[in-house]
Amino acid sequence: MTIESGTKKYLLLAIVLSVVLFAGIIATAMSMRGDIGDGKLKVTASFYPMAYLAEEIGGDHVTVTNLTPAGAEPHDFEPSARDIARIEDADLLLLNGTVEVWGERIVSQLGAANVRVLIAAEGLMTLEGAHDSHGEEEHHEEDGHTEEEHEALDPHVWLDPVRYGEQAERVAEALIALDPENETAYRDNLASFMVRIAALDTEYRTQLSQCVTEDIITTHTAFAYLAARYGLHQEAITGLTPEAEPSASQLAEIAEFARANEVTHIFFESAASPALAETIASEVGAQTLVLHPLEGLARGSDQDYFSVMRENLANLKVALRCTE
Repeated sequence: MTIESGTKKYLLLAIVLSVVLFAGIIATAMSMRGDIGDGKLKVTASFYPMAYLAEEIGGDHVTVTNLTPAGAEPHDFEPSARDIARIEDADLLLLNGTVEVWGERIVSQLGAANVRVLIAAEGLMTLEGAHDSHGEEEHHEEDGHTEEEHEALDPHVWLDPVRYGEQAERVAEALIALDPENETAYRDNLASFMVRIAALDTEYRTQLSQCVTEDIITTHTAFAYLAARYGLHQEAITGLTPEAEPSASQLAEIAEFARANEVTHIFFESAASPALAETIASEVGAQTLVLHPLEGLARGSDQDYFSVMRENLANLKVALRCTE
């Protein structure tokens, strides 16, 4: 073999190796961006109730990212730069609406990103989220509730199984629009989900139909839709966000309401401090129970929307002294 032919051989080998290496780099980069993958739709969901809908309706045809970490408060969550990159790379951004204080800003910044946005609670938020009226002082900022909060619509529609079912239907339609080839799978998953929703609704209706009282005292105004659906009356210690601090006069009014209506249990949320509930309970001789707002689940939890809602039902039956 001549020197010239050997040089050509090594040059050709170098070119081949360069092409292979370059192809590998491109494939890795595209895979990181999601351009090469398993063909599944990429869904970014703002927090647990939205992620759960995407997983249940999407099934094997979606990859779902829940933006709000386990244990984080979705009312306070702010997406990181990495989260924003995930949103921009997704096929669908799934929001509830209002809970996500960052939602409108991020959506307006998506620009050329080809991301479909679904606000699943749009049109379903019909109840004001203000603290129940206990007097004129509630309209002033110093009572712990601003005018803006009094005028806000309550976003916690997922705690009403019927409204949650309506959100599921909207998620299914969004997935079908993005992936019509798998329409049958999405509609089948939706049908199965709606059967479970109907069963849950029936359980709530029948098991809360014969109770001594209809009054529930909760830490914050999260259960208005659930209460309205099943004929209950919610009195909340704070407003739409659990971080709001009630005034001494509000605490006194809640305590007086508890005494006047013989409330035996004060509800608090599993992920929040029970201090306020315990304060009221101690004042009136009541006990405390958990009423889960399902804004998120603990890390590693084996529960889901339906199991938590049934735990809520069991605790409501205790507090309301139901006979069913």
